[in-house]
Amino acid sequence: MPSTMPGISIGQAQSLLQVTDRIIKQFPEVDRVFGKAGRAETPTDPAPLSMLETVITLRPQREWPRIPTWYSSWAPEWLRPALRHITLDHISQTELVAQLDAALKVSGLSNAWTMPVKGRIDMLTTGVRTPVGLKISGSDVAQIEAIGARVESLLSSVAGARSVFSERTGHGYFLDIELTGYLYVDLEGRDPASYIAEANRLLDKQAGLLPPGYSLAWSGQYEAMARVYERLKIALPLTLILIFFLLYANTRSLTKTLIVLLAVPFSAIGAVWFLCLAGYNMSVGVWVGLIALLGVDAETGVFMLLYLDLAYEQARRTGQLTSLDELRDAILTGAVKRIRPKMMTVTAISVGLLPVLWSTGIGADTMKRIAAPMVGGVFSSFLMELLVYPAIYEIWKWNFELRPRLDRNRAPAIAKIYDAGEETIIPVEN
Repeated sequence: MPSTMPGISIGQAQSLLQVTDRIIKQFPEVDRVFGKAGRAETPTDPAPLSMLETVITLRPQREWPRIPTWYSSWAPEWLRPALRHITLDHISQTELVAQLDAALKVSGLSNAWTMPVKGRIDMLTTGVRTPVGLKISGSDVAQIEAIGARVESLLSSVAGARSVFSERTGHGYFLDIELTGYLYVDLEGRDPASYIAEANRLLDKQAGLLPPGYSLAWSGQYEAMARVYERLKIALPLTLILIFFLLYANTRSLTKTLIVLLAVPFSAIGAVWFLCLAGYNMSVGVWVGLIALLGVDAETGVFMLLYLDLAYEQARRTGQLTSLDELRDAILTGAVKRIRPKMMTVTAISVGLLPVLWSTGIGADTMKRIAAPMVGGVFSSFLMELLVYPAIYEIWKWNFELRPRLDRNRAPAIAKIYDAGEETIIPVEN
């Protein structure tokens, strides 16, 4: 969705579309290109001539040109479809967009890349067609335009901005006088929240940027994300509280409940590492996956404690808890019995979600971000429950139950002997 300066004529817009369409069609990954300028006679599409739209239809990825990979020289053709899920033998869609953007650096044109339906929904709900937008509000159109031009030059220096374009609000042939001037920021390789945080720090340092009566407000996809994060601030703590009470109702022990909840930070380690390896930023889908991971961790943690408790009670009934070594043997017995069911849980979750991580169809981007933290989290949770849980369980049982009981049983009895009116105290062994 390229934008240009207002006042462009129909002939100039047509010429720009022809130039950009020819450049895009030269890429072998592109199947069809359709450019559009102007608007239909409908109030639902109030697009000026300065806002162009180009719909690009790509060929199936199996028809894209191949690039050398580690298996290109030896893998047979029948094996390559499976290996492509590990390492692509063609450029990714992100790399293709970067190459297209570099080829379309046309003078006077600022590009923004989005999906057709997604871009239309964003424009209808927020008025901004890029992931991040800035609304500059005030009473004077010329002043709004001047502020937008200055902010445009500032935000272009913030890492992650592929393009920054401020509307020339006062240069068109018609004005919609309010709802404000818009500045569009297209991002690449960075999440909107961190970009906005850095951009705000930069803008705060600019003394005199906004005259009295003017304001800045971030919009675009970030506006919807901000609403969702406000809800997550309630949903996430509420989920943890509910899990805590359910665990306590099941175990009837505050200590056991806290031991189970230790799985949360450990599983989060694996989830974060997997997200880093996959190159995913924090998003609503990622938070949904993390919340689902909490439930799985609580379930598997309860089962681990059940196996440890059964092994402990069995050893106590048979009189095999008279030392720290015997306690450790009992705990190891219980932990070993948990290996196979835990392995089945991890395998079922990871194998069940791997096809989601490999998918490329409609909705795949969202589902991948839900599945990724669950796949990474169950692996670190698996190691934690088998290596850390038994150690914590041993420390708890030894220091607060077994050793105090053994000390009481081994305490010498005290006998008093009275001899010739004198009191003598001697210990008597049990």
